[in-house]
Amino acid sequence: MAARYVLKELISRTLPGSGCHARQWELLRYSDAPTVWVDLGYLSSANERDHLEDDEHRERLAESILCGLQRMYVQSNDTVATGTMSLSDIEAYYNK
Repeated sequence: MAARYVLKELISRTLPGSGCHARQWELLRYSDAPTVWVDLGYLSSANERDHLEDDEHRERLAESILCGLQRMYVQSNDTVATGTMSLSDIEAYYNK
């Protein structure tokens, strides 16, 4: 479930055409906590390396992961569309 929410946020903000693949890695199998493995790009790809060197792109990646996890833990009937939630929305939720 965590992977699904994080993936939806990442795709809507930064990575159209990306996918999610089930894995059998020990970290994912033996953790008692919800665990997601996210590969955000490869330095061997010039295009992806350029994106990863961009501060704004890295901020969008981090915000996407945070918002995806927020959606998983606070499953509410929230009307915020995927890809539009922001860090200020999360702060406002907790400062009610």
